[in-house]
Amino acid sequence: MDETVRLLTELINFDTGASGTEAGDCRDWIAKELSSERVRVRTYETASSGGRDGFHLLAEVPGSSPSSLLLHAHLDTAPFGPREQWPFPPDRASVIRGCVCGRGALDCKGPLAVWMRLIKDAADAELPFSLKLLVTDLEETGGEDGAGKLLNDYPDILDSVSLAVGEGGGYPFVFGGRTFYTFQTGEREDDASGISGKACSREEVIRILSAGIEKGYYGSEILAYAEGYDTLTGRRMELAPLYEGMEEFFGSAPQSSLYTAFGDVFGRALAREVSGAELMGCITPGFSDNRFLRRAGIPTAGFFPLDLENPLRGIHGPGEYISLSSLRTAYRVMSRVIADAALPELLCGGEPGRADSTLRR
Repeated sequence: MDETVRLLTELINFDTGASGTEAGDCRDWIAKELSSERVRVRTYETASSGGRDGFHLLAEVPGSSPSSLLLHAHLDTAPFGPREQWPFPPDRASVIRGCVCGRGALDCKGPLAVWMRLIKDAADAELPFSLKLLVTDLEETGGEDGAGKLLNDYPDILDSVSLAVGEGGGYPFVFGGRTFYTFQTGEREDDASGISGKACSREEVIRILSAGIEKGYYGSEILAYAEGYDTLTGRRMELAPLYEGMEEFFGSAPQSSLYTAFGDVFGRALAREVSGAELMGCITPGFSDNRFLRRAGIPTAGFFPLDLENPLRGIHGPGEYISLSSLRTAYRVMSRVIADAALPELLCGGEPGRADSTLRR
């Protein structure tokens, strides 16, 4: 069995939901799986104000430079919901018609399995920078008792980190004969229930997006996408910055170098694995643990590239799965990112732990 599939199958078979009892066991299994002579692993726990405690892990493969690329994923999952609505067991991994099925397959154990494999690869290589994996817990219940408390209590976790990559991007879509993959440069930090839509004319859309381009959150390719629409209705990709309040944000937003500095590295890796594919910067309307990394001053991209035929079906609902093709795509693209000759200079040439891409409300 493919190594990534093996890892993902094991991860899904642990019940790590908010009411599950196996998050600690899952965290300890990850630690055992990754620990080696070249991989340093530290484990942490955070007390919750309600519900179960959080279980977290940091794994690091030291490189010739202390500057680090941090991969991030959370081990907890959304509740199963009514089991009778699932076409397969939600709490046991199944491989069906080229897909790994079960709760957490997409959110976020699929990314975690790929990140674990990349750490294993790095242990057998000599990297010019350090590669870290941060596994957090309690993201699905808001994150404050999980990553929020963890990074507040142990800020040294982010020492030397120059770039982080987590969930929230890598979703493909086709528009105007071009294939785009989202690259999350920011996210709304409000509670999701407080977000309301704002219809804009095409001219207003372009004006707001242009402000985001000037601040470095997008590339100019997003204008070609916006040109085809007169309102927000019926988007294949939400133009999230057009939610109420985002126009005001771009008026005072800090300058971001995330997309302009690192976009070429991710874009090259993507195009070599998915012919003709392009990055498109985006700000997502929800929130994830990425926000805690950004608050700490770490440039953080949401990026886990899926196969074009793999929709986001089943996340937080019944029938969650990820295709084997998506696992291969994400692994190959991110392997290319890590091996890109330009990445070491970008990571080591700046000021580790200093970022200007934080989105705050």
